Amino acid sequence: IFGIFGQYNGLFQSNNITYLPDGTGVQYQDSFVVSGLPSSATFLDPIFLNSVCVEMEHSFIGDLEMWIECPNGQITPLLNSFAPGFLPGGASGGSLFLGNPIDDAGGGGPGIPYQYCFSSNYNQLGPVSQNYGNSIVATTGISLNPTAVYQPDGSFSSLIGCPLNGVWKIKVQDNLGIDDGYIFNWQVNIDPSLYTTTSGRVFNDINTNCQEDSLEPGIANLPVIIEPGNYVAYTNQLG
Repeated sequence: IFGIFGQYNGLFQSNNITYLPDGTGVQYQDSFVVSGLPSSATFLDPIFLNSVCVEMEHSFIGDLEMWIECPNGQITPLLNSFAPGFLPGGASGGSLFLGNPIDDAGGGGPGIPYQYCFSSNYNQLGPVSQNYGNSIVATTGISLNPTAVYQPDGSFSSLIGCPLNGVWKIKVQDNLGIDDGYIFNWQVNIDPSLYTTTSGRVFNDINTNCQEDSLEPGIANLPVIIEPGNYVAYTNQLG
């Protein structure tokens, strides 16, 4: 079987803008659907998840708890900056900003977001709750530095056993009044080497001339799923 394919890169993203208004124990969420992986694809090890990144701003990190939820409801805390709250533990980050927000009583509109990434495989620092001192000067105050990749405040191992296909959610609980913020987008980056999906025009090269002939009608946009294993790949004279 031959074909020219576009490779799935493992990145799933929501570009929905989610407002995080003032709240006292109020939860806000956004979601997207992961699909196209083998029906049996399951989260077996933290190495499956390269990173979770959130582009956001908020004018008081000490308000917030933030976590991801996989399709069967298992969760991993990303940010745990309030105690006691929904998530166990927690260590207040005080008045540190996320991004470059509009620092008012709330309702002043979105500020400028920074992208914060969390990984158990490629993190450069430990959890945010242990790195509030890693900050930069923003226009309106002091913000958590977005240039480092942080370890999540929980462990991605808490997602083991979860199906990869289905609805993934990000949830934020705001625990104090006055300050607000926005999530501009967020993404889950599943390691593409574990479950790679390609699609293209596939044909059965009956006469082995490495070309699609009239007697070998191809099938356009046919999904081809490559599951973990040992494979050898090569191209023909057409590339």
